[in-house]
Amino acid sequence: MSKTDKNKITAIILSFFACLFFLFPSVMAADKPTPPKGMVYIPGGSFTMGSGEKYERAKKKVKLSPYFMDKYPVTRGEYIDFVNKTGYKKKEMEGYLGKLTPSKTDYLMPITNINYEEAKAYAQWRGKRLPTEAEWEFACRGTDGRIYPWGNTWNSNNVNIARKPCPIGKKPGGASPFGVMDMVGNVFHWTETSCMVDDNRVERQGDARIIKAGAWAHIPRWNKGTYRSVGAESLRTPFLGFRCVQSATMGDPNLKTEDPADLIVEKENFESTEGMRQVFSYELKTERNLHKNMNVYIKTIKKGEVVSDVGSGIGYLTFILANQVGNTGTAYAVDIDQTVLDFIDAVDRAEGITNIKTVHNLPNDVKLPANSQDRIFLFGTYHCLQPEDITPFLNSCYKALKKGGHLVMIDYPDDFHQVREAHKYMEKAGFKLDWQYNKMEKDDRHVMVIGIK
Repeated sequence: MSKTDKNKITAIILSFFACLFFLFPSVMAADKPTPPKGMVYIPGGSFTMGSGEKYERAKKKVKLSPYFMDKYPVTRGEYIDFVNKTGYKKKEMEGYLGKLTPSKTDYLMPITNINYEEAKAYAQWRGKRLPTEAEWEFACRGTDGRIYPWGNTWNSNNVNIARKPCPIGKKPGGASPFGVMDMVGNVFHWTETSCMVDDNRVERQGDARIIKAGAWAHIPRWNKGTYRSVGAESLRTPFLGFRCVQSATMGDPNLKTEDPADLIVEKENFESTEGMRQVFSYELKTERNLHKNMNVYIKTIKKGEVVSDVGSGIGYLTFILANQVGNTGTAYAVDIDQTVLDFIDAVDRAEGITNIKTVHNLPNDVKLPANSQDRIFLFGTYHCLQPEDITPFLNSCYKALKKGGHLVMIDYPDDFHQVREAHKYMEKAGFKLDWQYNKMEKDDRHVMVIGIK
């Protein structure tokens, strides 16, 4: 073969590979459909859903068909436009959302205070639907099964750490493998996935739906791609929003991928505690409508005192007490539910509060240091005690108080018979009773008892 022939053959081969080089992206582009405006293409595939850890479902291989997902959560402005254009529940929505004249800011802020049916109505109007739990989790975690959208290591720089939603897209480092934004750290998300809950503590009306993601990003476990909670379809909260999906294939096959057996959920497989219910309904308040005699009593607390709110829940009273004792004092938040303590710790960090300590107690033991407390408050807590726990619990309170310290019980005597008998148990534990603040009024259901060590 002559040198000229070899050169011709080489040129032909090079031309062939050059054509492949230029054509291949076009071929690939043809296989990847163009997403509708504002959406991201999710190619589908197999992945391992769940982790098997507490509050998360058991590991299971799931295969999904391709779909599109909104790049960002639906905004207030977009939802208000829907209400104005369709008239959907207009008067009711005005009560939940405020003035239905969207501002520029409304088109940047995620919609919240929307229940499941209202989220679904918007999605249908847009020709979309809510994502299944599997679709949401795959879009968040990708094919490599990462813990967070960005990887396997917690990074608070990638999420919103304010105690309220922030504008969409503010944390580009938090993008998922597919480029979906704000999957965690801004608002929780409704999903289409329903469940039957084996937990009589879950207060709900009608069916329940799985909720994914996590507002309050400074609690890492709430922001794992595998994390799940549950909410009644009627639930509306300042921390719960949604985004939409659209199938990229005929027949919407992803709606058929869930095993009904997976939807009968044991309480350990998602966060359904009373604490989480409180968190979902939470609004931080500087004041609360406390019994007026309790407000009078709280004003007697001096700066620098050490006080505790036992059965704190999400800290309504805790924050009032912390403000009263000042930076030189300490307010303990004590609860048997770690969820609410995590929440209080998160608020502390976000607000720069330094004089609150959290304690995870037992039903029969307050778990406070001996001789450490000036005052212990049982606000709506005493009636929750089981009869067999009352005596050891009050004994532990007595030990935790300083000499002359106060155990302050305020409760609802009509709830349980044991509240009306509380003074007997308090005296048995060694307390001397002071009734000066227990001035019952005709329409007042509270009873307030102060025991002095």
